[in-house]
Amino acid sequence: VGLGAAYSLSAIGMVVIYRGSGVVNFAQGAIASAAAFVTWRELYEHKGWPFLAAFAVGVLLAAGIGVVTQVVVMQVLRRASALARTVATLGVFVMVQSYLGQVYGNDLWLVLTPLPDGRVEPFGGGIGIPQDRLWLTAIAVLLTAALWAMYRCTNFGRATTAVAESQDVASSLGWSPNFIAAVNWGLGCALGGMAGILISPIIGLNVGALTNLLLASLAAALVAGFRSLPITLAAGMGLGVLRSELTRFLPELGLPEQVDLAGLADTVPLLIIIVMLAISGRALPVRGFLHERLPSIGTGRIRPGVIVPVAIVLTVLILQINSPAWQGAVISTMGLA
Repeated sequence: VGLGAAYSLSAIGMVVIYRGSGVVNFAQGAIASAAAFVTWRELYEHKGWPFLAAFAVGVLLAAGIGVVTQVVVMQVLRRASALARTVATLGVFVMVQSYLGQVYGNDLWLVLTPLPDGRVEPFGGGIGIPQDRLWLTAIAVLLTAALWAMYRCTNFGRATTAVAESQDVASSLGWSPNFIAAVNWGLGCALGGMAGILISPIIGLNVGALTNLLLASLAAALVAGFRSLPITLAAGMGLGVLRSELTRFLPELGLPEQVDLAGLADTVPLLIIIVMLAISGRALPVRGFLHERLPSIGTGRIRPGVIVPVAIVLTVLILQINSPAWQGAVISTMGLA
């Protein structure tokens, strides 16, 4: 349930961002990773800050990245298609993750939980439960309840719903869609940063492991249709329990050596995503105003006067690279493109 609580917090952050801006934030895992590294490595370990102070700065950093993403990237693309804006979040993901990889590498650091770490036996029989997992669950449930109440009972929550239905109508009522989106981006990324910080004592502090938080968050959000916060909470908790149980019991099945299911637990989020997309019949959840603009289609004309010189210059530059690291980066870039 501790793992599931972290999944739920990150997934709820994705739902909040989607409800406020209509964008599926694929950078959620990378932003959570940035918050975790600043909190644990930079402030708590190197500078000796108290955990709560480091935690607050890490969450504020994640919120700041979210607001900057909305203002600098998404606001410019506000008239673009939903697909184009979603792809832009992948750009943010790559930038943040690449920077963290350059600074911290792919090492794994173990961090101690700041929450009470004793064990309780509510069911007796020697079945102990770490207290920090229960605290994580309580934090996720309380935050979900608070956000659910805020979006249902406050003017800001109603304005967020109005912007989701029609930006033009919301603007005519005096609500700035850009302001609503920026606040929701900040709030959603703050939840993701919180999840990254709190999950680090469970899975370890590692750039790749934390950015993979995205898959689990996306799966939980898809189960809820990017709408219901309580369903997102339940889906995240269930996903965490399922992954933990598979990790725990698969080695005890006594399967032949030729059958290696060691990575099956890691594929659970992807399997859930595939199933949900097949059931829903569409690639992304759709909001009202997103029907207004589809991806634009180019002319299809090739411009040799531009393409040939650029290709020659890039080829010459690539041939000058002697560093294996940069060669690998160029190859990966070409392949992904």
